[in-house]
Amino acid sequence: MLGVGAHVTELMRTRVGNFKIEEAANIGELPQKASALHSVDAVLVHLPEMIVTGDDLEKARHGNPIPLFMLPEFHRMAGSAVRLKDSNGRIFGIGKVAKDFIKIERLLFL
Repeated sequence: MLGVGAHVTELMRTRVGNFKIEEAANIGELPQKASALHSVDAVLVHLPEMIVTGDDLEKARHGNPIPLFMLPEFHRMAGSAVRLKDSNGRIFGIGKVAKDFIKIERLLFL
């Protein structure tokens, strides 16, 4: 817009989602600033969650896709990421919704 060349000499991210830079801590500050620690589930709270049970849970924990034939509410979310949780509400992975199944993208061993 100015009609001249320019470049960035410094760029600081001050916020990512719900996390603000004022709440951040470097590694040395963590023992005194426990409020800067967050669970994986809290970090991914912006993703919808899916509770997985029974055989689907066991298969998903081994990286197999989760069929969606009984979960029509997820069909319209194709391409979206979801938090995968067991029946106790513990997150165990992240999946990506495809047409008829959820593909396991990441498994978490917490």
